[in-house]
Amino acid sequence: SGIEEEKRLGSIEYILQSARAADAMGAQRVVVHSGSCAKLSRQQAMELAKDTLTRAYQRLDQEGLGHIRLCPETMGKLNQLGTLEEVLELCLLDERLIPCIDFGHLNARTFGALNSFEGIRQVFAVLADESNYPIYIHDVYGCDETGMICYLLEAVLGVNDTELKKDFDMSAFSLCAPTSSVYQGFVQMVRIYGNGNSTQERVVDFLTGTCGVPAGDLLRIRSILLEDAAA
Repeated sequence: SGIEEEKRLGSIEYILQSARAADAMGAQRVVVHSGSCAKLSRQQAMELAKDTLTRAYQRLDQEGLGHIRLCPETMGKLNQLGTLEEVLELCLLDERLIPCIDFGHLNARTFGALNSFEGIRQVFAVLADESNYPIYIHDVYGCDETGMICYLLEAVLGVNDTELKKDFDMSAFSLCAPTSSVYQGFVQMVRIYGNGNSTQERVVDFLTGTCGVPAGDLLRIRSILLEDAAA
């Protein structure tokens, strides 16, 4: 989103280099940062970011790398482009663009909003909107905000307890084991606020009863992500 043409051309070159490396490794996605506002208005910075992404794909197409999907990422600092709304708007430019949601970054730029029931409700509202898909979830550690959201999402989809624990653990490459206070504290919160005989039932009750997620949103998420939503 920089105003200096030379820097923007440099950004496009970095994207090309990353796409070449990704293609060589058999990868299909490259996460990109949209830049900062600096002295520009957010709208001016957005228009420059859109132009840069458009030109990047023109170059990718020219080099036979148009199959690489760029993923604009949500960012954590307020002066950076990268609110969830901005990322979703950027992804409307080309169907190959995928929103990359870093829940840790979103939590930082909203001053801890994801640590609230309302913040969780807002996340599930995004996940219930099929026009936002595909969605790529990305984080450095993952044990806290991202691990929490993925745990809730997978529980809604009916993932069993063993896999829920394993996925939470692997989200941080075992830096935060399932027996840690982080994991146990989170699971205990769901048990306190959610009623039911199974983890799925407790999580659904927690999301609808405590966080205010409409039951219809959970049904839509299951319909989007499961081949057999009635299962």
